[in-house]
Amino acid sequence: NSITTPIDPQYISTNVSFETDDSITIAAILDKPIDLNSPVPAVLLIHSDGKDKSEWRNLNFYDMLKEKNYILLAYDIRFHGDSEKDQALQGDLFNNPDRAPLDLIAAIDFLKNDPLVDESRIAVIGSRLGAELACVAAGSEELGIKTTISLTPLEVSVLNLSSNMQNFQLKSVFYIVSELELNGFKAIAAQRLFDGTLDPKKIKILLGSDASGTEMISDNSVSDEMMEWINNNL
Repeated sequence: NSITTPIDPQYISTNVSFETDDSITIAAILDKPIDLNSPVPAVLLIHSDGKDKSEWRNLNFYDMLKEKNYILLAYDIRFHGDSEKDQALQGDLFNNPDRAPLDLIAAIDFLKNDPLVDESRIAVIGSRLGAELACVAAGSEELGIKTTISLTPLEVSVLNLSSNMQNFQLKSVFYIVSELELNGFKAIAAQRLFDGTLDPKKIKILLGSDASGTEMISDNSVSDEMMEWINNNL
């Protein structure tokens, strides 16, 4: 189920797929440094609602991650891109703990089953719906994620999507949000999530901006701070 193509002199890109516990096939692209001899950290990237895995792979930030020789996995949430659809309504993805979180768990398991991934050093980075799933990963001790970055998360969705998780406690999250999106509502929601997160933690509010999700990364200082967070915490 894979097609391998070179994407630059140091990496190969492979189309992969994996199955969730509720038998949904998830499509993903695995970018792996060539000539790995020992396990390295991995970064899992989750796109915004309404987009697909290409959202992250088209950003300069993705190339910045490759410069650090991380293994990278970008997947399509069910109902998006090349992944399978299930029978429920698409809008229910934001709140149903038995749907998109299962995609997340399957993606993490896929990485942990790769002998070249250091399973103690996996980061999750997500935008919008992906940001909420990143928080689900951050709060679940069972998933064993080292650190996360969450771009424009909505607090109520985080709480609903994580409602099946035992002893849920957010930790090691860098929240990024615009001051003016939804008239400031998103910034308030991110601040509440930040307040309930254990150290290490960080929040960046883009003053005067209403950009959402990966749109915020067009600001070079944002991508630089994201890289600094990953390098220091992964």
